[in-house]
Amino acid sequence: VYHGLLKKERQEIHERIGMAIEHIFSERLPEFYEVLAHHFSEGKSIRKAFDYLLKSGKKSFEHYSLKEAHVYFQKAYKIIKSNSANFQDDEELLSRLLFKWAITYNQRGDFNGLIDLLTAHEDLIIKLNNKELLCLFYAWIGWAYERKLLLKESHQYLKKALELAKGCKDEKITTAVCTYLIWTCADLGLLVDALEYSDRVRDGIHNHELEQQVYQLFWCGVAWVHWFKGESDKCIEAGNILLESGLKNSDNRKLTLGYIAQGWGFNAKGDQKKAINSFEKAAEIAIDPQYYCDAKIMLGFSHIADGNVTAAEAITEEMLIFNKQYGFDFMGEAAKTFDGVISLAKGEFQKGLNVLKKAEQRYINNGAKVRVAWQNQLLGRFYLKFVEGGGSISMNSIIKNSIFFLKTIPLAGRKAKHHLEKAIEISNQIGAGMILGPTMLDLGYLYRLKKNSEMAEKYFQRSIKIFRELNNDIYLKKAEGLLKEIQDRC
Repeated sequence: VYHGLLKKERQEIHERIGMAIEHIFSERLPEFYEVLAHHFSEGKSIRKAFDYLLKSGKKSFEHYSLKEAHVYFQKAYKIIKSNSANFQDDEELLSRLLFKWAITYNQRGDFNGLIDLLTAHEDLIIKLNNKELLCLFYAWIGWAYERKLLLKESHQYLKKALELAKGCKDEKITTAVCTYLIWTCADLGLLVDALEYSDRVRDGIHNHELEQQVYQLFWCGVAWVHWFKGESDKCIEAGNILLESGLKNSDNRKLTLGYIAQGWGFNAKGDQKKAINSFEKAAEIAIDPQYYCDAKIMLGFSHIADGNVTAAEAITEEMLIFNKQYGFDFMGEAAKTFDGVISLAKGEFQKGLNVLKKAEQRYINNGAKVRVAWQNQLLGRFYLKFVEGGGSISMNSIIKNSIFFLKTIPLAGRKAKHHLEKAIEISNQIGAGMILGPTMLDLGYLYRLKKNSEMAEKYFQRSIKIFRELNNDIYLKKAEGLLKEIQDRC
């Protein structure tokens, strides 16, 4: 019967049903957002349809139903684009839809889609001549570029947003922009700047009712910076704040990021078993794809740090597939590095080195200084194995890579020293204690293998000083043990 009615008659029925629900359930409307969105979308009240679709999208997001939220925002977008005449009196509605939709894109880890969405509407946002909306736009696109690991572009947009935020009365906007800048500055190696931004808005995190996304990213960002600095206790402290709030509010997103932040702390301490446990917890409970990927890539990182490259292989493959589809390069570029490390572990030496060198060049091009130092630490450790005598390298690998061995072994010590010194230089310049201390320990070990006790002792003592400053007992014990061996021989 319904399908036999004229379109106009069907619209009238939907319109009356929608209005009846609004009247009868006026005090319980949130329960009926999705139903109202459907009826008014099929009815005549286009503005009401748009409004309820936005509310349905927000409701679905809060219930972790990202696919449903995406569909609701998509329908709202189609309504406003196909009925532009009905929205001419309020052109800002589209921009507000974009910012709500952006949060869903973000949690889905779809940064290719987010950047496409935002850049397609940049001219519209500028045309509106609304400082607050333009500030939000620059903040969002700056964050999206950070997730793409396009750090220079990210920093440029976020600085624009921060300048515009000075003229906005809403302090929440400034807090959001500074939160995004914490992440971008950290990966650029501007760790002092990152901490200044965190100090600048720390009070705002507690004193203003923020979007929960900003609150989560702030504390996780603080842990991210302290992880780079090697300050493990501060990572764990930030993680505990997120976990406490997550448990109190039954918030899965806070809990996931809380475990990730804790994991960084244990990783920085050198306690890979506890780090792996934290990252496994985060991956197990994560609902949103972005946070799941964050947890999994760090799980792979800790497995590699623990010497279990095999455990990282399946994770790496999964993350590379996700990144290829959605452009989550913040995570995906690390997965490419893992792929190089895995190739080296399999005895595919030239392939692995090529992957690592290409990754290093991409990091250099994007200004990711911490990651450049990390790449050199990995390369230094690879060549260090040959100075040790090959370690666990199989005879099959030696035969398969005979030409590579003939070229590499005579230069292994020199190459190990070059990469370790480069990692030390960069990490010392930017204050990345997480890399600086362990790499000095590696360089001291290299000198010990080369029978240069004086230089070995020098670097062991330097690493000990760093580990004491960082209150890092695990690495400190290892460094003191190596130093004692040298001193006892002398």
